[in-house]
Amino acid sequence: MTQTLTELPAGTDTVESVPEPTAPDRAAGRAALADIIAPVRAQLAFGTVLAVVVGILGVVPFIVLVELGGILVTAADTGATPDPAQVNRLLLLLLGAFGARVLVYVVALMVTHLCEKPCRRT
Repeated sequence: MTQTLTELPAGTDTVESVPEPTAPDRAAGRAALADIIAPVRAQLAFGTVLAVVVGILGVVPFIVLVELGGILVTAADTGATPDPAQVNRLLLLLLGAFGARVLVYVVALMVTHLCEKPCRRT
């Protein structure tokens, strides 16, 4: 099967395309992939859940910063000093969210990378 393209190198009219895999080829490919992934399916699912947690933890600092900004703006508008306990609580939450995100990210990477060795077929 050939396919005509609009921009081909000089002197070339057509290019050979890759044939579509047949239904049995696709089924065999899916079966082979399922066979390779079977020993580590639970670990990959756990790594995926951890990746979702990392994504959620990535949003938390922005929410905390908005809250902190609101406290500081309100204090500036009224001419008062912001409540140190409230500011410290938000700063600790901010740092905790950053730290937790890094920790969960490292664990997720470790879990998914440890899945590689059982999948190797040498």
